[in-house]
Amino acid sequence: FATNGLAGFLFYWGILGSILAYSRGLKLGMGIMLVPIGLSALLIVLGEPLAKLINRERPLFPGGLGGYLVQSLFELFEAIIAYLSNTLSYVRLGAFAVAHVGLSALVFILADLMGGFAPMRWLIIALGNLVVVGFEGMIVGIQTLRLEYYEFFTKFFRGEGIPYRPLSVPEA
Repeated sequence: FATNGLAGFLFYWGILGSILAYSRGLKLGMGIMLVPIGLSALLIVLGEPLAKLINRERPLFPGGLGGYLVQSLFELFEAIIAYLSNTLSYVRLGAFAVAHVGLSALVFILADLMGGFAPMRWLIIALGNLVVVGFEGMIVGIQTLRLEYYEFFTKFFRGEGIPYRPLSVPEA
């Protein structure tokens, strides 16, 4: 029922599907488009009480229904912002593909400037591609670490457990 569970998946793809349908001019009607979004949003908002109901735990709303609904709606709003920011973040991967095309074109333009001198042309192509692959490897490595630690990891880390206490040596 969480924003990163099945309900969140249906919510996210329902919104994207609605945007795609609207942008393509499909006349599905707002009701049909909003049903999966509304149901999944309702599951997200009422996910905790539903889980308690399934597990036969009480009370369903420890702080009261009003406080719970306000908190859940703000959490849903936060999830929408996170979906948007993560989606835009992954769009950068497309920019890397465009940069690859540009760098590769540059290598071949430089090689063509050599004219008919074939050995130097092939040397520029080989070394240029090595530089492009090395540069892109560094960029991909940095982006992979960033995506793992700041976007993927935050979906699962809850901050529960044993607090971190750094090793220290007592002063004499």
